[in-house]
Parts: sequence; structure tokens; C-alpha cells
Amino acid sequence: MMLFLSTMLLADANECAMVETLPDAVQVAWISPTTTTVRSSQMIEVVHLQALQQWIGEEEADAKSVLHHMGMLSKRSKKTIDPADYKITIFDVETSSLCRPIVTTDTNNVSEDLEAVIVEGISVCEQSSRPAARYARYGYTGCGYTQNTQSQTRGIDVYRIPWSEASVWGFCVLPLSRFLLGAPK
Repeated sequence: MMLFLSTMLLADANECAMVETLPDAVQVAWISPTTTTVRSSQMIEVVHLQALQQWIGEEEADAKSVLHHMGMLSKRSKKTIDPADYKITIFDVETSSLCRPIVTTDTNNVSEDLEAVIVEGISVCEQSSRPAARYARYGYTGCGYTQNTQSQTRGIDVYRIPWSEASVWGFCVLPLSRFLLGAPK
């Protein structure tokens, strides 16, 4: 059953909607369970911080709705989520260090020199045929954005970057509950 759903998801990757362009340098956010750690070369999935903040403000989102929007929870997830079980890590990165997790079946786009396929100014990840993390599999589309697992609608554009490149300029880690409070007023 799971294989069938994965196949259907990847088949729909050819019918993906457009993704957004980004400026040359950008702030990105990685949301993960507090117990999750990564190695220096491991890829993490991040989203544009401003886009996430804008969506949270418009929807007056709580922790559970954010995790659904990120594709991190199944539609049948438990009723309440403890935001203390999740953290958000914010990075300043150069857009050129990001890649898009888009499944491409068109080999005509790749030259013999193995030049990267570029979508809206960002290269497509070389190994994008599956989610980067186990907890991100529910909303994985293969289109460069998540699927909101609660509403079954398009989520937010997602990118991948190795931790070593993301952390070059430092990072800030906040509990998800604190992040959802917004800036001090």
C-alpha cells in the first residue's frame, strides 16, 4: 500500500505547480523534533523563514497546524501536539547552497557534463527521490514544496542543504512554542 502511494506521489511530480524564486541570500528555518540531531554532511529540509512567518500570521497557526503544513504529521496524527517536543533552527544562507527536492524524470535536461537542472534559479537536488527525513515523509511531494497533510493542499516551498553549509554563518535554535509567540511586543 505504501509503495503504491509513493508511486502515485512521484507520478504526480510531473504535474507540479510553480515554485517561488529567492534572493541571493536568505533566512531559512529547519523544524525538527527536539531529539533529532544531524551529522555535518547530512542534508536537512528547510523553508524560507519569511514565507513561514507570513503563513503563520495569516492562519494564526498553532504547533499542530504548522507541522501539518510542513508535512511532518500524518492526517491521522494524535489530537494534541506538545510544541516543546519540536525546535526550529534558523540559518542565514546563500541561495546558491540550497537545492530543490524535485523528482525529475526528464533526462534531456541534464547534459553529459552532469550540469545541474535549475528550477527558478536553484538547482534540483541530486538525490531527491525520497524525503530527507523520516518525519518529513507525510507531506513529501517530489515537487519542491510540501503538502499540508491536514487540508490536503499545497504547503510551503522546501529546500535542502547540508548542515555544514547551513551553519557557516551561525544559527539560532528556538523551541517551536517560543517561535510561535512571534517577536516581543
